[in-house]
Amino acid sequence: MMKPDKTKYTLAASPNDYRRCRALWATRPDLGEPEPIAFPTVMAMRDGELVGFLGSYPRKDMLVAGPMIVKRGLGIIVLRLNLAYENFLRSAGVVFYYFGIPDSEVAYQKMVETVLDVKPYAHKDGDRWYRRDLIEFKIGKRA
Repeated sequence: MMKPDKTKYTLAASPNDYRRCRALWATRPDLGEPEPIAFPTVMAMRDGELVGFLGSYPRKDMLVAGPMIVKRGLGIIVLRLNLAYENFLRSAGVVFYYFGIPDSEVAYQKMVETVLDVKPYAHKDGDRWYRRDLIEFKIGKRA
C-alpha cells in the first residue's frame, strides 16, 4: 500500500518531466487528449513513479491552473498537489490564479468549492470558471 508521507512534490524542471506528465495524462482517456502543459507544473512522485501532477495552461494574459491528473484511487494527492502549487505561486509573488472545471464534474466542483472556499465567477464552453485568491497568512491573523 502506498503511503502519503512517501510522496514528494517537486516542480517539473526538464522536457522529460513534461513528457512524463503527458504520458500519465494519456493513461486517463476519460480526461481528454494530452495538451501542452506550461510552467509551473507540480509533480507528485512516489518511489520514482509519477502519480499525479498539476500543470498550468500556456496563456499570456493570465495564470490558469490545470490540468490536474492523478492516478485513480489517490484522492489525497489532489489536495496536496494544490497546496504545493499554491505554495510555489505565493513564493513567486502570485496573488491569484484561475481554473476551470467541466460541468460534468459536479461532485468535484462541490468538493473544490468547499475545500478552497471559492465560487464560480463565469461559465463558458461547458466549464465553470473560478478565481482563487492566494491570501497570505501571518501567525495569528490574515495579512
